[in-house]
Amino acid sequence: MYQLASLSPFPDSELRCGDLLYGVSSTYVVERFLGEGSFGKVARCLKSATQEKVAVKIFRNQPRLIEDARLEIRILQSIQELDTSYIVRWSGWFESGPHFCLEFELLDRSLRDVQEWRKRMTLKEINKVLYQLATALTLLETFGVIHADLKPENIMVVDCHRPLKVKLIDFGLARHISQVQVGDTIVTQWYRAPELLLGLPYTGDVDVWALGCVAVEMFTGIPIYPGFTEHQMLEYITETQGPFPDFMLDFGIKTKQFFNKGWLWTLKSSDQYFHETGVRDVWNEECPLKSLDELLESEAGDQVEEFVGLLKEMLQLDPELRITPRDIVCTLHHGNAEHDDTSLQVSFQIYLPLFALASLQFLRHKDERKLSREDVKQIKRLKSELLKC
Repeated sequence: MYQLASLSPFPDSELRCGDLLYGVSSTYVVERFLGEGSFGKVARCLKSATQEKVAVKIFRNQPRLIEDARLEIRILQSIQELDTSYIVRWSGWFESGPHFCLEFELLDRSLRDVQEWRKRMTLKEINKVLYQLATALTLLETFGVIHADLKPENIMVVDCHRPLKVKLIDFGLARHISQVQVGDTIVTQWYRAPELLLGLPYTGDVDVWALGCVAVEMFTGIPIYPGFTEHQMLEYITETQGPFPDFMLDFGIKTKQFFNKGWLWTLKSSDQYFHETGVRDVWNEECPLKSLDELLESEAGDQVEEFVGLLKEMLQLDPELRITPRDIVCTLHHGNAEHDDTSLQVSFQIYLPLFALASLQFLRHKDERKLSREDVKQIKRLKSELLKC
């Protein structure tokens, strides 16, 4: 793990290909830039100490962004013991002059890139991706972590030349369930769950909604809810899913921004919303689905019916009725005969952390004190023995 950083002669300016980043135990040669965002850039670098290619997330030298980086580090540290089969492997952080950097394993390309190349994916491929991502979400849920930005850009294909294996990346918006605040603006808009749009309390169920949106996009080749505004998002969702339950509208702190209250709640027209906010809806040329059942018309067979049935459970308006990541794993595990060697061990990946946490809680309750080093060693030995099974 990298902690304190050495000083770098590199000035406080934009990095270029060929520049060096100076970590504690290695220098990094910037080979090319893989992407960028409001935080800064991601670069493919050659790590001189090991001669391996790595991905380095480089934050801009701004106090707010550096604080965001430190928050991301805390989340990454909290999930460090999770199996990294379906979650990107994080190697540490370092500072190089003005640049605050996080080092990750280098992966091939994002699901978004694959979609632009392939447009549509087969049901077999989609189920495989869903299985892996649901496993990742189950593991995060075990540690009380919400990813909060699940979308095709944050799903990486490990190697496009091998059977489809993906990993979840980018924990920049992730948070522990205890840090949730009603009204948080998280998740990219097209993948934002109803409870977020309406300003209701939320949990990791928002990740399941986002995964459902990604699943439809993999199947059709286009986003299911490409709303330009949150008002338009709600209009698309209502058209596809039907009206929202009254209790969600009654308790949403943002409901009145989008709905009128009479005898019943009614969605404001685009003109009224524009008059009140000055923001106009922009309609997408590719018409969204009128109903999830429209997907049944694209292909015939039991597999499509099962897939659409799963989508309906993932895209339940009421988060309390939404399927859990664990149940998605179970559904797809029993419904598909072929899984790679990693996914066959999913029970251990999912249930071992739960077992360990339950054991820790038991010991705390039993002794009514903080765990001693011996208690921790005992739990680790137990986990190790179970992993050998």
